[in-house]
Amino acid sequence: MQAATDQKLNIRILKIDSPVRSQRNWQIESFCLKIFEYTDYSLRRALAGELNELQCSFFIAESKGDILVVAGCLYSMSKPSVAILGPVCTDPQYRKNGLAFELCGMLLEQLRAQKIGSVYLGVKDNIPAVKLYKKLGFLEHSGIVMRKLFISKDEFDNRYLSGQQTIIRQLQWSDFPEISVLLCEPAYMFSFDFCQQIFSAKYVEIPKFLPVFPTLMSCIEKHGGIGAVLQTKENKSIVGTAFLKMPPSKLQDHIAILEFFILDGFVDNGEDLVRQTIKQSGLEGCRTILCYCPECDIYKKQILLSLGAQEYAVLPSFVRINDNYQKIIVFTLKGSKLRD
Repeated sequence: MQAATDQKLNIRILKIDSPVRSQRNWQIESFCLKIFEYTDYSLRRALAGELNELQCSFFIAESKGDILVVAGCLYSMSKPSVAILGPVCTDPQYRKNGLAFELCGMLLEQLRAQKIGSVYLGVKDNIPAVKLYKKLGFLEHSGIVMRKLFISKDEFDNRYLSGQQTIIRQLQWSDFPEISVLLCEPAYMFSFDFCQQIFSAKYVEIPKFLPVFPTLMSCIEKHGGIGAVLQTKENKSIVGTAFLKMPPSKLQDHIAILEFFILDGFVDNGEDLVRQTIKQSGLEGCRTILCYCPECDIYKKQILLSLGAQEYAVLPSFVRINDNYQKIIVFTLKGSKLRD
């Protein structure tokens, strides 16, 4: 059936790697938007090669110049250990003919050849695509995130073992895949963002898997701020992140918003991560720093209090976590008064 369909439609399969010329870039993005409101990860910029050190690759099935199926992925060229699969889009007229499975299989073989250890994707649990991804070897991981390992689970888990030496460095676009993976790893700490809503696979399905990082980076680029990562020395795995961002309104330019997320085994490094992020931002003396913390997040609260933060306000029953309504405590921190 597949061969007959290919012969009748004269389907050809193309492999496309960033940077992609603007006309083809526009064609791919337009096709994705026609099929569904795909979870954007700055697709046009990634395809154009504008996101430093990020490789965006696609396999495309087309006939007579029209795209029928696209399957894309994203990974860091400087540290290709983790990849994100998607978007995967099929014209409704050409579904159930194996094209999406074939293209995704090609992508996975490419990623395996790049020595990538794990591939992640985000998908709603009530759509037919779940069957496709399971057939490709993806397993449910957390929330709506699925994962396929090219290495053993023990080898993967060793990357996040506690007790490893760590360094703190500035956040980069090339960290996109690993930060996305970090934020969907189960952890006791909660990540909180008023723009993206609660984002942690531990207690809620992730409604938006891919746009968190590019939204953050775009906000920093446009309005100012800084991001940092906590990274293990041995295998360079990202185990924590912190960032300061400025509100978009000039009426709020006297404040900065602090957010951070750290895996359980590295919480003891949290105070140093936050402190260095604030100091490297150069904002210690000119702004009040706000951080929003769910009342149940003991780890985040301890780190903030150790840095001299004070409770500024309480938002009662502001979020629902595990079917319980939780208060959000707004902490205020004066960068100039950070404890040594």
